[in-house]
Amino acid sequence: MLKKKNFNEETEIPIFDEAIIYLRDGHWQFRMYLPTERKYVVRSLKTKNRAIAIAKGKDLFHDIHAEVRNGKKLFSMTAKEAVTAYLKFRQIDVDHNTIVVGRLTTITAHLNHFLDFIKRDTRLRDLEADSAIEYAGFRLGENASISTIANEQSTINALRKWLHLQGHMSFQSFIFRPLKMVDSRADDVRRQTFTDDELDTVLSAAEDYVDAAQERNEDYLHRQLTSYWININAHAGLRNGEARQMRWSDIEDVKDPKHYKEELLFIINIRPETSKVRSTRRVICQGGGFLAGLKTLLKPKGKDALVFSIDGVTEFAEKHLLKHFYAILEIAGIDYRGRNIVPYSLRHYMITNRLRAGLQYRQVAKMVGNSASEIEKTYHHLFDDERIESALAERKPIL
Repeated sequence: MLKKKNFNEETEIPIFDEAIIYLRDGHWQFRMYLPTERKYVVRSLKTKNRAIAIAKGKDLFHDIHAEVRNGKKLFSMTAKEAVTAYLKFRQIDVDHNTIVVGRLTTITAHLNHFLDFIKRDTRLRDLEADSAIEYAGFRLGENASISTIANEQSTINALRKWLHLQGHMSFQSFIFRPLKMVDSRADDVRRQTFTDDELDTVLSAAEDYVDAAQERNEDYLHRQLTSYWININAHAGLRNGEARQMRWSDIEDVKDPKHYKEELLFIINIRPETSKVRSTRRVICQGGGFLAGLKTLLKPKGKDALVFSIDGVTEFAEKHLLKHFYAILEIAGIDYRGRNIVPYSLRHYMITNRLRAGLQYRQVAKMVGNSASEIEKTYHHLFDDERIESALAERKPIL
């Protein structure tokens, strides 16, 4: 209902007693108050003709009411603003230890791809359920894998559901074209991990890379941290976030020498707040000598100091880890780009190595904090060479 009762008939015309059109600088404008959003809708009718302005004003009035009935907001935020708000909401989950920092980083990366597709300045009110239907094609054009796209679409719809609950959008989920899911995990892992010979080459390259440092400065320490990261995680199979947040207080030596010969063992107590699955686990690993070497290098000031940190307080930044990790792989002659090898590949190596040593899926699962079924799904295809050997084995004569 318009509050104003008296109008200048030459320059002001009410529309259905709820809106008004008026002349401004010779052109007709439309104005209507929306109680649900406590704002005025102001639009230019782009005409100087009175009759045309009245007709356009009535059409716009009906269009606005239709959008309001369908749950659309006329003063909606942009896609970029929506993602920013959602990430702030998910940061609370990190603060409350509901998710780990690495998970938020992944969510951020997924939604940045979505913004690239949907365009950052797009208003939420202009989006429909099928607005992202061609998202998979867009990402396939950027060489994303099917499994990656599926994960991204899940994250996008989590955003969409939250926006719906907040009253910013009228539908709960986007419609995506069906993805032809191919279980390529084993092939991906086979490409992304190291063979024993490759890891030996990488470890040798890491030594040369550290020795090539010009002086014992911060860059030298970053090289050392990367070298120890490779050695320790090839034995421990930690997730990157677990390694980055590991403290010296989380580590114990194995006291009883009867259970091993020359290999130094160590125990890692993974805290739930650093674990992706938010659960505690206790792991006994080989490679204790590398931890001892790192401790001698860093001389941590206390048990609460971070293991992979120059000062014990600041986490080893991913950009420094990746810079030196890939430099080492270059020296080792590893095609890390073509095979998509990343620091997480050390975890793949450790799991594969333990399975090849004869451990059962459940035993390895306890070591790395996965379910036995997930380990079996991902890694059971990796041992075709052993299956071929079994198939070709000849029967031994009975003596």
